[in-house]
Amino acid sequence: MRKAMLLLIVFAMTTSLVFANGLSLNSIGPKALGMGGAFIGLSDDPSAIYWNPAGLIGQKNGISLFTTDVIPFATFKNPDFGIDAKTKTNNYISPNFFANYNLGKVAFGLGAYVPAGLGAEWDGADLKAYNENPGAEFEWMSKIGVFDFSPAFAYNFYKKFNVGVAANIYYGMMQMKKPEDMIQDQNQLLNTQTSFDISGLGYGYTVSLQWECLLTNKLNFGLTYRSPINVKFE
Repeated sequence: MRKAMLLLIVFAMTTSLVFANGLSLNSIGPKALGMGGAFIGLSDDPSAIYWNPAGLIGQKNGISLFTTDVIPFATFKNPDFGIDAKTKTNNYISPNFFANYNLGKVAFGLGAYVPAGLGAEWDGADLKAYNENPGAEFEWMSKIGVFDFSPAFAYNFYKKFNVGVAANIYYGMMQMKKPEDMIQDQNQLLNTQTSFDISGLGYGYTVSLQWECLLTNKLNFGLTYRSPINVKFE
């Protein structure tokens, strides 16, 4: 019996996260970053708007500001072309803002944050061997990011049982610069520089539950569902 209870407790406290977005920063809030997915059950700071909006109930009114800085590093080697390239050292800073206002049985929140993004930039001289134009250097870079504007609402349904909902309005952007496929120019195959800067909007929602065990205030349960969001670029 003791073994069965122990297994049940371990199972209940084990958290697994599945992110369909390979560029997800997974760092919305310093406390949540340290706790991982377990923060869905606690959600006791304004970043609950992202993790579990139901957690806005019971919080003090306040504003939270923080930022995430991603500094990617990559190498690319191709001995056949004599290439040994490294990405430039760039900072991809993602600002985050959260505010919440608690009225007892109801609470409101507003979030503006970056849930996903990344980029890379290469030195064109390191990749010159790929150019058909003698002596030509092209820009090689890409950057993608998503900005979420998210109003939220939470309601104390019964005793320690809270429900929450948030709207997710996504603004997605993507930039890229690279040599274009070769074109015909005076019977010669030449590269040309190409670049584009595109953006688009997407819409979705988050619904969540939070329950604090009445037997002890040291055990919280949380459940969050975030709808898929498609951002159409034009």
